Amino acid sequence: MLDNKLPKLTYSGKSKSVVPIVSESELQTVTAEPWLEISDEGLQLEGLIFDREHNLFLCEVFGGKIFKVKLQSKEISVTFQSEKQNPAAVKIH
Repeated sequence: MLDNKLPKLTYSGKSKSVVPIVSESELQTVTAEPWLEISDEGLQLEGLIFDREHNLFLCEVFGGKIFKVKLQSKEISVTFQSEKQNPAAVKIH
């Protein structure tokens, strides 16, 4: 992901003006596409944070799991799991 170019909006013609607001036909859009699927289940994921190695960590609120995503390979692993605790955030110092 770090090397991929993200889609961007390029303003030209009528849409380049600040005012008046252009009609809907001149509005630009970018369609979002799925990038990564953590699970087939409907999980509530929160507490997104990156570490110094550019890995993404996120919490599954009701299942007590903390996931780690290696961004380059999109590899997903569970770094913490508890049946008694349900973490809602991760802090990295």
